[in-house]
Amino acid sequence: MIVKFINILLLFTFVICSGFTFDVVSHTHTQNDSYESVPDTSYLRLETRIAAGENDVEESGTNGNIYFNSTDLELCHDRTSTGNQVVGLRFTGIYLPPGVEITRAYIEFTVDESVNTPGLLTISGEDAVNSEAFQAQAYDVSSRARTYASVAWLPTDWLADGSVVIQRSEDISEIVQEIVNKDDFWGIGIAMTFIIEGDGKRIAKSHELDPSAAPMLYVEFEF
Repeated sequence: MIVKFINILLLFTFVICSGFTFDVVSHTHTQNDSYESVPDTSYLRLETRIAAGENDVEESGTNGNIYFNSTDLELCHDRTSTGNQVVGLRFTGIYLPPGVEITRAYIEFTVDESVNTPGLLTISGEDAVNSEAFQAQAYDVSSRARTYASVAWLPTDWLADGSVVIQRSEDISEIVQEIVNKDDFWGIGIAMTFIIEGDGKRIAKSHELDPSAAPMLYVEFEF
């Protein structure tokens, strides 16, 4: 109970200091035959988009070069010269109280082009409590330590400018939970990186093309 109270206190302290926003789901309940709306702080969620162009990158499948300035993200085959790329997505300014239970998580994309080549994608996380920025050195994405948890994703067909359920990844809550469970996880203003690799082709908008349509990380959690 004390731990839960401390986590809630830390949460509101962080929100006030940083301007970070979150949603609290309200429920109604019956007490002495009367109804009242009660904020349920055991269920919270965060939504955060890629915040800068250098945080959504593509790593060439042929020579490992890192591309920072592309206006789209090919998941994952680009062209013959680059092969099957590795895509790195680094979400910054995340707040997740240590010890929380991650109940749902996914990455949502906005479609840039209606190109749908069948293929299987794999999503993993960087095994770090606060992911470092991407560097302009070969294989900087694929060489990072990975979480034990990973998720297979077989996307359905995408339509240009779509940003709905079918553009959401499979549930990645196990990946997020593994990072949150690390002994040195502190959870205030951290960065998390997710790594996507595989074959086939879907094309999503990047931060460079439209910051408001950049990949978004969604996480639900409870105390």
